[in-house]
Amino acid sequence: MFLVCLAATPMLAAVPGSAYAGHPKLVVIIVIDQFRGDYLDRYRGDFVQGGFNLFLEHGAVFTNCNYDYASTRTAPGHATLLTGAYADKHGILANDYWDPEQSLVKDAKGESCGKVPFVWDKDKKLVWLSETSKQPPESVCTPGSASPHNLHAATLGDELKQATQGRSRVYAVSLKERAAVFPGGFSANGAFWPDEITGAWTTSTYYYADRSKAPAWIQAYNDRGCGGPCAAKLREEAKAEYMALPTATKQAIFKPEDFDKKSFYEATGFTTVANQYELDFAEQVIQNEQLGQRSDGATDLLLVSLSSNDMLGHRVGPDDPAMRHMALELDRQLSAFFSDIGNRIGLAQTVLALSADHGVAPIPALAKLQRLPAAGYRADCKESDKDKTGCLREELNVALEKVLAKRIAGPPAKVRHQFVVSLDYPIAWLGQPLFQQLGLTEQEAEDAVGTAMMNLPMEHRFRGFYTRTQLAKGEVPPNETGRRYLHSYAPAKDWYVYAVSAPYTVGGTSGTDHASPYNYDTHVPLAFYGVAFRPGVYPGHAEPVDLAPTLSSILGINAPSGSIGRVLTEALQPSGERP
Repeated sequence: MFLVCLAATPMLAAVPGSAYAGHPKLVVIIVIDQFRGDYLDRYRGDFVQGGFNLFLEHGAVFTNCNYDYASTRTAPGHATLLTGAYADKHGILANDYWDPEQSLVKDAKGESCGKVPFVWDKDKKLVWLSETSKQPPESVCTPGSASPHNLHAATLGDELKQATQGRSRVYAVSLKERAAVFPGGFSANGAFWPDEITGAWTTSTYYYADRSKAPAWIQAYNDRGCGGPCAAKLREEAKAEYMALPTATKQAIFKPEDFDKKSFYEATGFTTVANQYELDFAEQVIQNEQLGQRSDGATDLLLVSLSSNDMLGHRVGPDDPAMRHMALELDRQLSAFFSDIGNRIGLAQTVLALSADHGVAPIPALAKLQRLPAAGYRADCKESDKDKTGCLREELNVALEKVLAKRIAGPPAKVRHQFVVSLDYPIAWLGQPLFQQLGLTEQEAEDAVGTAMMNLPMEHRFRGFYTRTQLAKGEVPPNETGRRYLHSYAPAKDWYVYAVSAPYTVGGTSGTDHASPYNYDTHVPLAFYGVAFRPGVYPGHAEPVDLAPTLSSILGINAPSGSIGRVLTEALQPSGERP
């Protein structure tokens, strides 16, 4: 995700800065999902004025910004950016975790429901905000909705709300629940995402326990627009964009004949149409909630996470021409979005920030053409799969049955023992009850799984592994790798092993992925534009955890509770000239 902080251009007069007095009036943070750090330079020659060039030509741009952990996934990245902390403090080590209790529930196909999102909250309900679209039935595996209840640290928005005693208003928007909820934190006034089936904008009872208190304008927007008449129009626009792609690119996404069978999310999410849909809704939030336009003298915060880059990037990789098209179209869309903010509020009164939640590896087959040691592995498979050839989790369980044969009493089992219940490459989630039945401690079980992972018959084997027990004790080598995996630790609900994947290897046999400590996954943009910042290019070391404390500093509020980032003082105007 990509984050930009916008300050006024040099000719704009500086205004004394204080969140308590409403200067700036509005902070807007843009996070672009899977927007690698090299993209700004790669496409810069074709950018228009007012989009990315607003930061590149008039802002403070940090070109050497890297995450200092291995948890380069969407949920951890968004949590990291706004808490100023890594997973060991904010508690979100991946998008999903294994829940032993929920694993007892089975879906319609008889598969376990144990893999659940960190953002899922069974005690909350979806707030449906449409009369023209029918609410889809709840998921069998994850009934309920979303909340930040698994987050262990406060966010920038939480500190802003606390500092102004609730006068500041905080909203978050994304195609993905996790990318709206975690950045918004505990105190957000609202977090919104579209329903996957219909495209209608929804939220959770976490924000509106009394559903009648949810903003009426959203239902009106859904019913006169998407979730209503415009959903079909957006699908048509997305289909036209899809059909114009080269044949190979189309096939990498899905078969052309399957387009009309896809949900709203699947049909539009990988196109520039979805980015525009999000930005249009963000403009509605600014307009209808009067962000930066009220007279109560407090700074407001809007977080916008743009998901389409990630959805397309997984299918076609970072080097496909379709990714260039999306970046350039987003540049134009952001230019219009920033112009609307300027006309409505004034850029002199606005701070914008830009970054990303993670990067991405190249498509393994293309990396091999450059003689890089790349590979894509079939990491997991379903129990109902008749063909488990090449499935790493299946091979792990076969190997563990042999290693633990003396502990397994009775005749041979008719089904495979599920020692590893999920392999979310490169994290192996363990069947904790099974190991306990065999009398193994957590450390013994995790060591057995880690050793088995090291011995898998892979062309490019894992480089090492860290157990949950080991990370909880802080027992890592005193080097960069050890520190990055220590930052990736979180307790979760189940035992796990975090393997160190070989460079340019991903968990999938098609497309590509991100979940490693290597630069192609950790390198993201970090840029600021505003009267508080000295325009220029800053090649020194920076991390995404620096974003929240830096913005906290210019707002005159406390940094988030668990923040370990630093204030990027080299990019700030002298105190006498700062807002």
